[in-house]
Amino acid sequence: MLINKNIMNKFVKIVLIITGIIIIFILIYDKNDNQTNEPQTVINDSRTYNQSWRMPRGSEYAEIGKLIVQNNIKICGEYHVKEVTSGEYVIACSPDGINWQYFVAFTKIGKFYRASDEMVSKLTPPR
Repeated sequence: MLINKNIMNKFVKIVLIITGIIIIFILIYDKNDNQTNEPQTVINDSRTYNQSWRMPRGSEYAEIGKLIVQNNIKICGEYHVKEVTSGEYVIACSPDGINWQYFVAFTKIGKFYRASDEMVSKLTPPR
């Protein structure tokens, strides 16, 4: 019986060590996962919210239009933009000119996201 207790104690220690290693790995992986290079869907620059909406111009039509189509967004019968930085836009889309939905587009990397509720609460419709 004494041998079985020693074997059991060693087994429990090994299981605890392995569990600890797994938990540390998960914590490290999760920390790195939160630091990805994915763009944020909340823009905190107040100038973005203060600037006026405008119609897309030049190559913006094609670049933003391509992202709208690729992301299967059907409500953009009309859209207006605010350029945050070069290649980064806030997009206001409407099927009827009355009801608006907002997106963030990163034309240089081909990403298109729905704006967060926090961001939407700070935006005013284009008209």
